[in-house]
Amino acid sequence: MKSMLVSKGGCILRIQSILNNLKSAEHRVANYILDHAELVTAQTMEELAVASDASYSTVDRLCRKLGYTGFREFKASLIYDVINNNNVGTIIQNLTVGQETSTQGIAENVYNLAFKVLEDSLAIMNISEIEMVVQQMIKAKKLCFIGAGSSGLCARYAYSRFFRIGLNCASDIDSTLYKMQAALLTEDDLLFVISSSGRTENVVEAARLAKKNGVTVVGLSDYAITPLSKTCDYNLYTTSRNANMFLNIDMPLITGQITIIDLLYMCTCVALGEDASRHYEKTITTANQEKTRNG
Repeated sequence: MKSMLVSKGGCILRIQSILNNLKSAEHRVANYILDHAELVTAQTMEELAVASDASYSTVDRLCRKLGYTGFREFKASLIYDVINNNNVGTIIQNLTVGQETSTQGIAENVYNLAFKVLEDSLAIMNISEIEMVVQQMIKAKKLCFIGAGSSGLCARYAYSRFFRIGLNCASDIDSTLYKMQAALLTEDDLLFVISSSGRTENVVEAARLAKKNGVTVVGLSDYAITPLSKTCDYNLYTTSRNANMFLNIDMPLITGQITIIDLLYMCTCVALGEDASRHYEKTITTANQEKTRNG
C-alpha cells in the first residue's frame, strides 16, 4: 500500500502526539524510541522489539498507527529527524528576548520558528486526506467555517477565500450563532471546524450537533487525538500539540492553519478550473469599483 503521508521526517512529532493514547506495550516501544532515537536508527525491527520488551507485531502495529506503511518507512522518517534534530521546542526557547536582543536576532528566530512549524506540518501531512477534503468542499451545498479565538480569525480567513471562487460559504465566531448554524446544516453541507487544541468545548459541541444531522465535518487542529478529531470525518493537522504546549503565543498555530487553508484553496481552484477564475474575477471587479468610488 502506498503511504498517504509525506515520508520526510515528522516521526518524533507523530509519536509525541499519540503517546498518551497508546496501549501499554505500544507505549513502551514509543517511549524507547523517544529516549533512544539515534540508537533505533541502526536497529532492525526484531532488535527494537527485544530492546523495548515488546513483540514484533507490537512494533509493526505502532508503525502503522503512526501512519507508515511499515518499519522501513518509519525508520527512514526517524533517521531524517535524528539528522535534522532542530525542533520547535528549541527554537521557541531561543525566542526569549530582552532589551539587549537585536532586531536581526528577533527576526531570525521568528522566521526560523515559522519555517519549522510549516516543515513539521508538511512532514505529517496526509495528501490523500487533503484531496478528499477538497472534493467534499466542492460538492457541498454549503460550507460553514467556525472557530474560537485566534482559530476563529482563521475561520473568517477561510470564508474570505472560498466564497470568492463561487462556493456557498458562511462563517461565525460567536459560539451561540455557530452552534445554531451547525444544528441547521444538512447532510448535503460541510462544517469546517478550526481549533488548535481540538478540545474547545463549544466548537466540539457544534461538530457533534452537525454529525447528528449527517453533515460532513472537517477538523483543522494540532496533530493529536482529541475530542474534535474523534468527531470529524476528516482531520487536517498543523503541528504537534506537544511541541507547542509551553508556548504562550498563537503565531505558530495561526501560521500552520493559514497555510493549510491556502493549500485547500489552491487545490480547489485547480479542481474548479475556469469556474473559479470567473467567480474570482467578478469579486475583483466589484472590489476595484468600490475602491474607485471611495478613492
